[in-house]
Amino acid sequence: MVPATDSREQHATAPEDAPLRKDVRSLGNLVGEVIAEQRGEAFFENVEAVRRAAIGRREGDADADADLNARLKHLGAAEAGELTRAFATLFQVVNLAEEVHRIRRLRQRQVEGEQPEMEGLVSALSALRAAGFGAEDVQPLLDDVLIEPVFTAHPTEATRRTILEKQQHIIRALTDRLDPSMTPAEERARMQVVRAEVTSAWQTEEHPGMRPSVADELEHVLFYLTDIIYRIVPPFYEEVESALEHVYGDAAQSLRLPPLLRFASWVGGDMDGNPNVNADTLRNALYQ
Repeated sequence: MVPATDSREQHATAPEDAPLRKDVRSLGNLVGEVIAEQRGEAFFENVEAVRRAAIGRREGDADADADLNARLKHLGAAEAGELTRAFATLFQVVNLAEEVHRIRRLRQRQVEGEQPEMEGLVSALSALRAAGFGAEDVQPLLDDVLIEPVFTAHPTEATRRTILEKQQHIIRALTDRLDPSMTPAEERARMQVVRAEVTSAWQTEEHPGMRPSVADELEHVLFYLTDIIYRIVPPFYEEVESALEHVYGDAAQSLRLPPLLRFASWVGGDMDGNPNVNADTLRNALYQ
């Protein structure tokens, strides 16, 4: 199940994106093997046929269009759900590979001393300095910055925490492979981790069968707070300090870095349209 002609890969044609193309191919093969193992060769062959027909249809092949319609037209709800899940699994893994590739490119730029990204902190601060803003002028700007992401309650989009954790395990295994000193045996071990997590995820329903409770929604938010945000906030502030020092040198020592991030949540307290939200859920959310 290799998305060799996937639009993502077609756009990743730059030489520096060659590792991404390699990852997409190897992960596509891995997902295909897992699907064949879990659902059988016949199901996998149908997934492959649908994939090839969809690619042909996108390229204007009338025969492929007819083949795709014939394969999908009479699918029952259960079959359509399984087919959709197969492609969703592939795209989720490819998305994770793209996230890891971004990490790879950022590290490569830092090692090679390339120009900072246009959207990056160093680029923004350099533009301020070029416009005549000295270090003393930056302090009021920093004091006015407040980034406040808000977690909202979307029960229909709630994903099981176990699935989110598996995705994190896959990203960590793929990120470990960026280490150039890793041996072939170590790299194979990391790919075995990826395979095991993809297999386990396939065996787990991504979304709860019943409407999640307010407690479930809160658990969803807590996952991001404890497993992701808690890990990245300190490096975020370190990166801001590093960018200030890079652009303003010793003058940056006089700057005071105020709290730039604050997080909020509607979960447990948003009574708009949810009769299950009350004083008890609000109290529990605040306690958690």
